Amino acid sequence: MPDYKLTYFNVMGLGEQIRWLLHYVEQDFEDNRISFDKFTEMKSELPFRQVPLFEIGSQKLVQSRAITRFLATKHGLLPQDPWQAYQTEMIIDALFDCREGYFYHWKEENPAEKEKLKDKFLNETLPRHLPVFEKLLKDNKTGFLVGNAATWADIYVAYYLDCFVMRFGDSVLNDYPELKKLASKIKSHPRIKSYLENRKPLDRDI
Repeated sequence: MPDYKLTYFNVMGLGEQIRWLLHYVEQDFEDNRISFDKFTEMKSELPFRQVPLFEIGSQKLVQSRAITRFLATKHGLLPQDPWQAYQTEMIIDALFDCREGYFYHWKEENPAEKEKLKDKFLNETLPRHLPVFEKLLKDNKTGFLVGNAATWADIYVAYYLDCFVMRFGDSVLNDYPELKKLASKIKSHPRIKSYLENRKPLDRDI
């Protein structure tokens, strides 16, 4: 039985970037996927009554960024230089700002409102955020967002770029060649590549 256990729904959501990170550092873990009914049953026993839940033995963590920050620290994906470490935090916070527009579009059920949110995301939100990430890559000149090796920020960005492409098509990255290279580099990692090729069907595509 692996020492690490991740409990989340059989969806991408806030659990998938944790899965990507664990595969990237080649850490075996129990990928415990639960139904929404099962979550209701166990909710009262969870810290803050939420998932994803990450466990090492009797130790438990919730909140996706706390979990990934712990894993990044433990597995060398958080820079030791304080300034660079906070740069990765900055990138991830900005990425979550960007993600909100994507999430609101996805959960909207009214077709007309959904189309408005899609238009806003594609024509306002992405053009506000992606050029900044693209510039960071160009200025850094290493193929990574911060420093000269992959950090948790690179994995986060690659994951959400993959989400955006899945939802809206390859054209969302047409103007961002450095981001396309980064996403391809992370997805080509042997363990992530194998995981994506063999990923079981999801209950929904987000």
